[in-house]
Amino acid sequence: MSQFIMELIKRRIKLITVEEVLSYSNQYGFSISRQEALAIVNYLKTTPIESLQSKKNLISDLEKLTTISTAKKAERLLDQFIATYGLHYLFKE
Repeated sequence: MSQFIMELIKRRIKLITVEEVLSYSNQYGFSISRQEALAIVNYLKTTPIESLQSKKNLISDLEKLTTISTAKKAERLLDQFIATYGLHYLFKE
């Protein structure tokens, strides 16, 4: 992965807020609580970016932080995002 793109992603992840996660959940049809959003933000901010590149581990961890249903919705959204923007190279299966 290009170092430039990696730095942009790291910076964006470190700046995400609970309110943004809640807003994204509403925008994309997710139903999560403020507590779940806080858990997601804390997870993203404390997990090394390299660990986030494994889609399987990312979704598994998301299931632990929210619900299986929410994690499955997130996986479908992530798959669409990856396909739309040609970001397959950023993730390991």
